[in-house]
Amino acid sequence: KKVTAGISPALDPDSPESAVEDKVHELESEMHDAMQAGDYDLAQTKKVELNQMHIDDCGNVLQVNSAFYQAFSNKDYDAMERIWLSDS
Repeated sequence: KKVTAGISPALDPDSPESAVEDKVHELESEMHDAMQAGDYDLAQTKKVELNQMHIDDCGNVLQVNSAFYQAFSNKDYDAMERIWLSDS
């Protein structure tokens, strides 16, 4: 079952983040279904896809984090403001 509520505010259904969450849910469901059916090769393929998404996500976070702290070190308020995630 897909978790649709939590501590964080709900995602805009049309946002890129929501699309990623939907893809993760889809892959997890397909991996589970493959395991239940005994199709371990397909389950492994889905696991690899999930792992790659996680690695890509971590890399993206590290890049933005590095850019923010570079702007912080340079006291570049405008750059920090552009990089910082806003709730609006």
